Amino acid sequence: MNYYKADIKTNDWLKSNGISVKHFAKTDSQLLKAQKIAFNLLKHHLNLLSTPQIKTLRVYCAQMASDKKRNKITDNFVYKVLNIGTKINRQLFKANKEINNS
Repeated sequence: MNYYKADIKTNDWLKSNGISVKHFAKTDSQLLKAQKIAFNLLKHHLNLLSTPQIKTLRVYCAQMASDKKRNKITDNFVYKVLNIGTKINRQLFKANKEINNS
């Protein structure tokens, strides 16, 4: 596989996870991890989220989309998003375990 095809696949994967290719190299890894989690939760597991959780995730995604606001995201806000992701992951694991045990 040549580098051009690899770049295209990488860019497609980043876009499918809600991460901006343009800002990827300049953004902290924790922010990117939280961005991926927030985007995927809003895209695939909206039914498991409460209204405050949805609001938090949408605000986080909106702040990540803005250059000025991205730099002002605090660690506490990032951890809040990561904790929501962990909570939903536990719910999914529990539901999957119940399905497999039936």
